[in-house]
Amino acid sequence: MIVVADCGGSALVATAFRRHLTSGGTGTVDALVHEDPADGPGELVRRLRGADTAVHFFTGPRLDDEVLEAARPGRIVVAGPANDCVDLAAARRLGIPVHDTPGLAARSVAEHSLTLLLALIRRLPEVVPAMSDGGWRPVFGRELGGIRLGLIGLGRVGELFASLAVALGMRVSAWSPHLDGARCAAVGAVPCGLEELLATSDAVSLHLRLSSAGERLLGRAELGLLADGALLVNTARAGLLDMAALRETVLAGRLGGVALDVFDTEPLPPEDPLRHHPTVLVTPHLAWMTKEAVDRFVSAAAGFVQNRTTTQVRQVA
Repeated sequence: MIVVADCGGSALVATAFRRHLTSGGTGTVDALVHEDPADGPGELVRRLRGADTAVHFFTGPRLDDEVLEAARPGRIVVAGPANDCVDLAAARRLGIPVHDTPGLAARSVAEHSLTLLLALIRRLPEVVPAMSDGGWRPVFGRELGGIRLGLIGLGRVGELFASLAVALGMRVSAWSPHLDGARCAAVGAVPCGLEELLATSDAVSLHLRLSSAGERLLGRAELGLLADGALLVNTARAGLLDMAALRETVLAGRLGGVALDVFDTEPLPPEDPLRHHPTVLVTPHLAWMTKEAVDRFVSAAAGFVQNRTTTQVRQVA
């Protein structure tokens, strides 16, 4: 039996599973798809118990040690990255194979990063609230063409963002711990050191995975290297930034604008100054959230379940 135990109440996600997975849609297997959220771990266990394959969307409730111990599905296939939604150590201990389909929202994240940069450079965080309050406060912005964009990280998202930026006339530089010069050349980016990138870029965008080496990569000293009026975008991981130092920098008014889709506390508390500062744009961790990304995640997971060859699936436990 194949079970999708929790689609989080999302009709979009549930419809994608039914279309790609179930024999009632265009899929080729029988599967039970639960659209509504499970009411606690006990209900999640009840839905999963006896499943040969548990197919799980990556934003769903965490399949922790307690759930896995009680439900014992034959295997788990995650539509999306598994790291945050499955206790991988528990799965290994229990002998439950785990596969996932990471990296398939790269274009969605790159496009959202560009959206945030466009909003900052035209100073929309200042303009839109004034319009909503009945005001009329036009301000001068800049054009993207000719600005220097510094990319920290040149993986799938960074590469796509670099290509979009070059197409719009931006001059792109890039840094990562293991930067590949050929990769830079392929997307029109110039490799440089981190300090040089921070000091010379008109705008900086973060696209690294979070690791122990990258934890708080940009602290007070690094943020201090940014030029006055520089723009900063983060759609990657909040842990790449020292968020306390970032709040201090924002409140000091030295940067031209900051756009964030990820935070040290999520949901972002209502009283957080990042919600209310006139040069800050915040979005609720939605960079990946497009219909196309959902479809790619689900399609790859369903294809693996249906024993179709795919290079988009990895085994993580």
